[in-house]
Amino acid sequence: MASRIFRFLYVSIIFSFPFYGDAQDLSQVGKENPISISGGLSVNQVFYASLGLDNRRDPYNYYLGGQIALDIYGLSLPFSFTYSNQQSQFRQPFNQFSLHPTYKWATGHFGYTSVSYSPYTLNGHIFEGAAIDLKPTDKWEIGLMYGRLQKAVLKDTTDTNSLPSSYKRMGYSLKVKYGDQLNYVQIILFKSLDDATSLISELIEEEIKPEENLVASFGFSKQLFDKLVLQVEYASSALTRDITASSINSDEPLTKFGMFTPRVSSAYYSAYNTSINYVEKVYSVGLKYERVGADYQTHGAYYFNNDFYNLSVNGNLNMLRGKAKLTGSLGIQEDNLEKTKVSGSKRMVGSMALGMSASEKLNFNLGYSNYTTFTNINNDYLDLAYLTPYDRLDTLNYSQVAQNATLGFNYVLSRRKDVQQSLIGNLTLMQTKDEQAEILQPTSSNFLTFNGGYMHSVVPIGLNFSAMLNMQRNADPNVNTNVIGPLLTVSKLFLNKNLRSSISGAYNRVTTGATFGSTINTRLLLSYKLKKSHNFQLSLISVQRQRKAEAITKTSEVTGTIGYNYSFR
Repeated sequence: MASRIFRFLYVSIIFSFPFYGDAQDLSQVGKENPISISGGLSVNQVFYASLGLDNRRDPYNYYLGGQIALDIYGLSLPFSFTYSNQQSQFRQPFNQFSLHPTYKWATGHFGYTSVSYSPYTLNGHIFEGAAIDLKPTDKWEIGLMYGRLQKAVLKDTTDTNSLPSSYKRMGYSLKVKYGDQLNYVQIILFKSLDDATSLISELIEEEIKPEENLVASFGFSKQLFDKLVLQVEYASSALTRDITASSINSDEPLTKFGMFTPRVSSAYYSAYNTSINYVEKVYSVGLKYERVGADYQTHGAYYFNNDFYNLSVNGNLNMLRGKAKLTGSLGIQEDNLEKTKVSGSKRMVGSMALGMSASEKLNFNLGYSNYTTFTNINNDYLDLAYLTPYDRLDTLNYSQVAQNATLGFNYVLSRRKDVQQSLIGNLTLMQTKDEQAEILQPTSSNFLTFNGGYMHSVVPIGLNFSAMLNMQRNADPNVNTNVIGPLLTVSKLFLNKNLRSSISGAYNRVTTGATFGSTINTRLLLSYKLKKSHNFQLSLISVQRQRKAEAITKTSEVTGTIGYNYSFR
């Protein structure tokens, strides 16, 4: 019955709005050009040569590409093609088209599209069908969708990359929300059902069964005492793994409305989250708790994290009349809630960041984060599996800590109309360490990364210059790796800013234990724009490497590209 109702709704939506031809706003029909064409054509030739190593690509390749977009009252019909000595391809969107017309407070979505109602119900799943968003007043929001969530696919056993078999799956959803941003009540229903006749069972090699899913979500938000906001969402999912199994009686609330048939293969899950936030002019603080039951699933989302709870507190503080802002958070996350897995993990997450405008010329930011993960063997499993008393020792309890600190700054030396100069820098420190049974393991690592330098710009003549220093260090118990080197870049505009030129060179010295080497990277780029529609490009990239271990090896590669682009509108 529900399927028939939503089929009727699908057809009604289409024919209730026969003037839906505009993919943007139907009220603009007749006020702008009904038909427009835009597109472009590109031709590129790539030359490649190497010395001291085997070629990693063909010596010569050419590419021809183009795209044309036909727009009829905002309905876009794009075409594209590519042709080269490697492959040819033509694409058009009619096998996956979509329309998004709007008229006053109604917006439709037709064809291949997606909508998101909440993380626990319908969340970005692409479907072929129809949806409509209605907002007749500032208080009311109504969303409806009906369509095919997946095709019937029979796996090609002769192709190892073939998709697994799947049944045709239809679904529909309803969302009703009343209120404003701070005070509202929201109800969401989502239903999906596989067509058991869409595949021939004798041809299915995998043990897949047709499924049914019903999800209901209730949420609300309430502002308390002007500055306190409470938000809650609770979702319940009923999932049948095999709709051909025998039906049974059930006391589950989701089975009381005739929209879901309980069977011996049915299971019921829940998820909820709640948050409370206190907001002042110069600071705010919030507390959030989320819990998703083991095996919670909805057919309205492609991927879903489950079997965890997450408790976190966060806050921010504006200081020095808005010139500085301090933010921070601290939380804990744990999985294996029902202790049914062999092992579980617990994570502690903390972070803090400070951004500050110290003066009109100096800005800097500081950041720190700490991620700690604990993994241990389930005690119930140990009670069953241990053979000797020594097996009960906590040798399988494992923890991993990752600390990360960052510092960044930007100092303006000159901010005149004709000349601009500045210094920039970014420093990152990261440390990881592992412990097993409270014993530090020889797998700890320390990372250091720095890049910064000087930037100079002469605005009237379009000249830009930068000198940067890049440095990386990775230290672990086995070997240390160091990379350091400068990067110089000069760019200039010519011919009334129609010709852009840029040349850059980078040198990096790499040391790994007793082995060291160097890399020299040079790039030349030229781009010329003619009458807005024509663009010519030339690029040349050279990479030279030298490595010394027991012997010295030298390699070099050169890649050149000549391109032309034409665009019209």
